[in-house]
Amino acid sequence: MDEEFVESISVPVDVEMIAIALDADLALRMDAHLLELQQNPECPDRLKLLPLWALRSNLLGEALTQMFELGDITEMWRGSDD
Repeated sequence: MDEEFVESISVPVDVEMIAIALDADLALRMDAHLLELQQNPECPDRLKLLPLWALRSNLLGEALTQMFELGDITEMWRGSDD
């Protein structure tokens, strides 16, 4: 009997689940970008199959990682004088 491999979505044990609040326009812009990405013929099938919440999580995680690596996140408070 052949066993079929079904890839599932899981959350690694070293991941901390958090909630964030985004401006509605930013959230819509992010979702539109991610949905457009999934429609691209060059997008790998494994990404096309991911739900939107997983794509959002990956995008935000990558953006924050890059901000820390570039040092941009340490300067964020300077622009919040309002």
